[in-house]
Amino acid sequence: MSDTMLLGALRAPVDDRDDIQLMQLVACAREAADRIERDAAELQRLRETASLTGINRVRLSSNEYLNADGSVRQVDQIEVHMMDMWLRKDITCARDVHLAERLSDEAGMVLEDAREGANAPQPLSPDEQLEFAESLAIFAED
Repeated sequence: MSDTMLLGALRAPVDDRDDIQLMQLVACAREAADRIERDAAELQRLRETASLTGINRVRLSSNEYLNADGSVRQVDQIEVHMMDMWLRKDITCARDVHLAERLSDEAGMVLEDAREGANAPQPLSPDEQLEFAESLAIFAED
């Protein structure tokens, strides 16, 4: 039933002596209640999605913090950029990284991994080091 027909049936004057009209009104009222519940569920889903779309960026990073004794400590963290602020959480286990991946997926973004060495190439093997040194020797011959 369209919204116009449903509103017309709900607002129509009721003759309580007519059982058929009363049954139609009850059916319309139940349909209206069903629609209100569906709309409330959809609105909640949209609100949850809208809260995730406020996320601009999700990344894993290595940050340095100054200790009270003057030493510096490096901490791997999850950083979430929302609106105008960065939210940070220390990475303490693999589950934290998995949750960051889920968050970025649900927000429709790619998880950036900017941790120290996270995207670094594998170290060269001894044979590759020798080959690299020989390739540099060409430039040193002049």
